[in-house]
Amino acid sequence: MFTKVVGPKPVLWVGKIVSYLFFSRNPIILIFYLSLVGSSLFKFFRDLYPMVIDSPVLGKVHAFVYIPIIFVLLVFSFLKAALTDPGTINKQNVELYLKLYPYDNQFFFPRECVTCKIMKPARSKHCKFLNKCVPRYDHYCSWLMNSIGEKNYRWFLLFLFSNSLMCCYGSYILFKFLYFQIEDEGLFTNTFYDEDGFEIETGFKFYLSFLVYFHRRALLLFLLAFIMGLVVVGFFLFQFLFIKSNITTNESYKKAWLQDYITNKSKQQRSGNLTNTNKKTSKKQRSSANKDQKKKNETRSEKKEKRKESLIKQKNNQQKKLQLDDYADILLKIDPNNINSYYNQGFWKNFLEIIFPLSTRKSNEIKQKKNK
Repeated sequence: MFTKVVGPKPVLWVGKIVSYLFFSRNPIILIFYLSLVGSSLFKFFRDLYPMVIDSPVLGKVHAFVYIPIIFVLLVFSFLKAALTDPGTINKQNVELYLKLYPYDNQFFFPRECVTCKIMKPARSKHCKFLNKCVPRYDHYCSWLMNSIGEKNYRWFLLFLFSNSLMCCYGSYILFKFLYFQIEDEGLFTNTFYDEDGFEIETGFKFYLSFLVYFHRRALLLFLLAFIMGLVVVGFFLFQFLFIKSNITTNESYKKAWLQDYITNKSKQQRSGNLTNTNKKTSKKQRSSANKDQKKKNETRSEKKEKRKESLIKQKNNQQKKLQLDDYADILLKIDPNNINSYYNQGFWKNFLEIIFPLSTRKSNEIKQKKNK
């Protein structure tokens, strides 16, 4: 419907913009984050910070202790998460990572990285943005323009914590400041009359109109901090669910993909290969006429883009299927509704594994030197 209304070219450009923003390494989202946080902090320190110092409700400890600590923590955690290397697997340390992260025969099986030409340890992934294999790969963060792996996941957690603390604390002090302004003007106790002498009902709308008129900037900052706080705190707590079961974001995607694979493969075995091939051929025959009509309407540029996308998807799916088909006998014994992480050692041990990465521990460094 959308292509019929606006034409094929706008749809193609929208697809290019989305793929550039979210599926390529670019600084746009990072710049957006820095401009959003930077402008909010600038307005706070310029317009509201002097009022916070003079406010009898908050006190000097907020102005000279809590706010500077949170600001320093925010800047420190951002720089550490963005600039710290997530880890690199190469020919020199691949043997160490193979020992630290054994294959679980569930998500990870022995295979070679096509790009790096080395064995891929379990829990690792070749990051297309950094062009290297990252140990204990979690995900690529556009907000930091960096991949999150074994060596910087702890700083990523600190980054989420500092942002959550900034939003929650900012919401708290701004709410207290706004509440004090309403109370100081006597809006809770005094009665007000309009031009005709009728009493004005005080309530939420009355207080809100007062804040919009006299303290618009503080109100906007409060709403921004509160809404962003809900999102960031939710994402921060969501990470602890992964820590509880010792599973990464990448492994959660693998889990969903593996569940589909097991269920589909078991259905194929039950129904038989012949029925499945007949269904596939019948579907192809039905859709062939529609595909021919669509191809006629498509432009050359659209055809090239779709061919590239289809080839990339086919290669990725073929690699996954080939890897899993080799171990189909093992995978089909797994219950798709009860797939647990092989690396789960309990919450506290899982948490310590993040705070003190396995490859950075002194005992492993001594072992690596002996092997050399």
